[in-house]
Amino acid sequence: PLYFHTSLNHPHVVAVVEVVVEGRRPDGTLQTLSCGFGILRIFSHKPESPTSTSQDKRLRLYHGSPRALLHPLLQDPIEQNKHMTLIENCSLQYKLRPHPLLEPVFHLLPENLLVSGLQQIPGLLPAHGESGDALRKPRLQKSLTCYLDDVFFTLYPSLEKFEEELLELVISDRFREAGSPLDVGALEILERRLCVGVHNGLGFVHRPQVLVLVPELEVALTRSASFSRKVGSSSKASSGNQALVLRSRLRLPEMVRHPAFAIVFQLEYVFNSPSGADGNAASLTSLSSLACMHMVRWAVWNPSLEAVSGRVMLPLQGGIQSNPSHCLVYKVPPASMSSEEVNARDPISVIAFYMLLASSCTFNTRADK
Repeated sequence: PLYFHTSLNHPHVVAVVEVVVEGRRPDGTLQTLSCGFGILRIFSHKPESPTSTSQDKRLRLYHGSPRALLHPLLQDPIEQNKHMTLIENCSLQYKLRPHPLLEPVFHLLPENLLVSGLQQIPGLLPAHGESGDALRKPRLQKSLTCYLDDVFFTLYPSLEKFEEELLELVISDRFREAGSPLDVGALEILERRLCVGVHNGLGFVHRPQVLVLVPELEVALTRSASFSRKVGSSSKASSGNQALVLRSRLRLPEMVRHPAFAIVFQLEYVFNSPSGADGNAASLTSLSSLACMHMVRWAVWNPSLEAVSGRVMLPLQGGIQSNPSHCLVYKVPPASMSSEEVNARDPISVIAFYMLLASSCTFNTRADK
């Protein structure tokens, strides 16, 4: 059987089933040929009785490819359209029924994804018995909680140069879209964010956490007045080499000891343009509409199955390569645009943190007598 879950519930939401045969060409390459398709009405205007949902049904098949459904002449009800031609004496037998036992494992399966119970789903224990269907009565693997301390990003050649070149890229993109130049000083960095979540290879297990990052110099200036005076005297010289830090401990309670489970880190920048296209100051009500967020770097960490507490350092990725969030990521600046420091050394940006498993945590308690 095939399983899926969805938050959609509307009569116009349908499933399209295509019957395909596979063969090989004389040169050995794989060839697929469509034999027809059917339209499965998952939701109905009328609620069905438990008896009717357990009965076998037949799905009529149509000639052609399901891509025909994208044609503007095909309007609802599609089945009655004159351009749809039924295949005589051809149907697909199926049974559609709810499966409440799947609900506790929804977080491991992305919505609207058809999966087989014979597939290995990261986060589920193997099936009992000979059926091999792990989704008939799914059993969750034991989760563990891990903490990430002292999280910081080091952006090369320096935070100042990195953000300067990033602003130039954003302004260049806006110029291509709008066709009018935008002054470098008209664009500001409103916020730096860390988006982090646990991924099981199919999707994020829970909604990723979003936390604010701050330059380490700002953290140092707020710790003590004496230290701030010391840092302030040399802030101009050291500000270019500072890191972005997370001021709080990060808790991830949904980790599982499975090779497909990974922690995904995404560095995001929120920009705000304080002036309009004509250079005049924007009103306060329009500032929120001018804010925009861009994902600029990302990293993935697969803890080993025997992972223990310790320091971790990961290189940050950027550019057109695929990433777990399927988002566009700003590219690494080309050599012609990069600063002298980038040309002088490899442009490696990293994220570093200290990982602590919950089982490794020790809590000191004291009983007052």
